[in-house]
This record gives sequence, structure tokens and C-alpha cells, in this order.
Amino acid sequence: MKRAMKLLARLYPSSWRERYGAEFEALLEDTNPSAWDAIDVLWGALKMQLTGITISISGKTLKVAVVALGAILLLLGASFLSSTGLFHPKYQILMFVPEAEGLHVGAVVKLDGVPIGNVRTVEIADKSADANRSIELVLQIDKRFQNTIRGESSASLVRGGSRGDRYVSIQRAFSGPAIDHGGEVRALSVEQ
Repeated sequence: MKRAMKLLARLYPSSWRERYGAEFEALLEDTNPSAWDAIDVLWGALKMQLTGITISISGKTLKVAVVALGAILLLLGASFLSSTGLFHPKYQILMFVPEAEGLHVGAVVKLDGVPIGNVRTVEIADKSADANRSIELVLQIDKRFQNTIRGESSASLVRGGSRGDRYVSIQRAFSGPAIDHGGEVRALSVEQ
């Protein structure tokens, strides 16, 4: 192992070997180095070699690189936000249920299994005297689906995923007028 350590010490920069080489060899003679010590010497040599490298970049080049990187990050961010539907116009409809355990703000809303929006709020319905309408859900839907959710459509809370979280499932109907902003979709039984 001592021979391997002497070979690894040759990986250090020459200025380091000139200054500490004799001391390092004396230390090796007094100890019995392990494999971990060899890894440590190798790591130290690599760090010393890398700290000796300097890169010279002009101020103008650095500014151009920073602007280009910023532009790339901005485009990637805008692309990501666009793919999430953030820039799509939305409208809201209401749904009343007797309970909403396991349903969270942000839960997905699906129309015939296709994600079309999310749950914006889950609140106690203040003005309801009906036990089946004690929780008010505000559903935020992509506006492009407004004409497909008709007055005869119905919705229910469904458990999905490995954690058992709930989401809103709307079953499309093909009759009746489209449900306008602030309108209500009829709730079926809470669990399907």
C-alpha cells in the first residue's frame, strides 16, 4: 500500500511535491496506510490539480453568456407554465356535496376521464339548509370546455391514486344549455 501511496502522491502538482514530498514520504514510513487513506490522497491530489486551473473570460463574454442563459431559462419557464394551462382562460362552476374528506384545493377535475381543471376552493356552504349540500366546491375549468358541460351533466367525488386522494369526475350530458360561469353542476352520490 505504501508503494501505491507514493504513486498517488505523484498526482499532486510539482510545486506541492517539491515543498511537501520529503515530509509525505517520512509520514508513509511511520504509518501503515489503508485503502481509505489512498482514496483520501487521490482526492486531495485531484482537488489540488483542479484549484490550479484558472479560466479567463472577458467581461463582455460573461455578460453575453449570462444574458443567453437568462433567455434560455425564461423560455423554458414560459414553456413549462404554458404546458400547465396557466395561460388558458378559465371559468368557475359550483358543486355542492355532503362531505369532502380527502378532497384538497388543487385536486384535478376530469370530464369523462380527461383533466380539464382543478378544485379552486372547498368551503362550508353557509346558506344551505340541505345536508346533501353542506360543502361548496368551486371548480376552475378551462374555458374551452365550457360548451361541453351542459345542464344535464353530473359530477361526483372519486377516489384515485395510491394515496386515495379524491378528485371531481364530471360525466358529460349532451342536452341542456351549457353551464355558465358561476352556475352549478349537479352532484351525484359522493363516492362512485
